[in-house]
Amino acid sequence: LFFSKKPTELMRAKINQVLGEFRGGVHRSVFTGKGIEFKRLRPYNPLVDRPTAIDDMASHRLSEEPELMPYSRVRYSPKRISTLVLLDAGDAMRAPAAKEERAALLFWFFALSAFKFYDRFRVITYSQKPLGDSGWINGEDELTDFFTRYNALKKPSGILLSFNSVFSYLSHFEFRDT
Repeated sequence: LFFSKKPTELMRAKINQVLGEFRGGVHRSVFTGKGIEFKRLRPYNPLVDRPTAIDDMASHRLSEEPELMPYSRVRYSPKRISTLVLLDAGDAMRAPAAKEERAALLFWFFALSAFKFYDRFRVITYSQKPLGDSGWINGEDELTDFFTRYNALKKPSGILLSFNSVFSYLSHFEFRDT
């Protein structure tokens, strides 16, 4: 599969340029679950909170002795987003060459953006060859290992053979934040 080749340095530069402008979006949105936004104020606890967590304005507003009894900001933990890619691994993806190159660029864009922000990534391949499923992975090496195994596949697992299509396979999952 042409997707199994890691991206070139030029492709990585293009992807990183887009990723540099992409970080906001879903990772910071208050509408898609917990993120890095402000959650609440609480009395400062030096055993748990960093000194940078102290909110001076809130401390002066809420505490009678703001220097001795400050308040700290509590933020939501960073979000993890799961990316699922359905990948047509058939011969139709190989012609013309420009189609293959653009498809690989998009594929690696999704993969590298997930890996950069420590999100989960999953590839489900389909074509004349039976389905392939990488499972949830977290890095480039795991992804290339999956493609190596998929390309060498002589006999697919019995579980994947039991599905008529990629869509019947997907119907058995419950995806959240994907």
